[in-house]
Amino acid sequence: MERTGGEPDVIGHDKKTGEYILYDCSAESPKGRRSVCYDREALESRKENKPEDSAIDMAAAMDIELLTEEQYRELQKLGNFDTKTSSWVKTPSDIRKLGGALFVIAATTLFSCITTVRNLTMPLGRSVAR
Repeated sequence: MERTGGEPDVIGHDKKTGEYILYDCSAESPKGRRSVCYDREALESRKENKPEDSAIDMAAAMDIELLTEEQYRELQKLGNFDTKTSSWVKTPSDIRKLGGALFVIAATTLFSCITTVRNLTMPLGRSVAR
């Protein structure tokens, strides 16, 4: 995580497994992880302006997983993250089957989860004020 500009931090402890829970707590998405597609399928489908990597592949290389939307909401309770950038979050398979993927944009007073499906962008769910 640190190699790509991240700031891993312990945010919790799972009492059942004894494992510590770490999230990347960098204020903005690190430059080493920006401008990437969601997964290999999205990367291979790009004809022009193809990024070098995908979020899923980068996470696998670091032996981590993308946060779910729920985990990202928990992260936002710890501070102001992604006020100028966006982050991919784990996308349910039914959305991926449609060609979409979820990314989040957090402003200081607004959290939005957005899905992009076939060049259409629409809000998913509701925005939540902090």
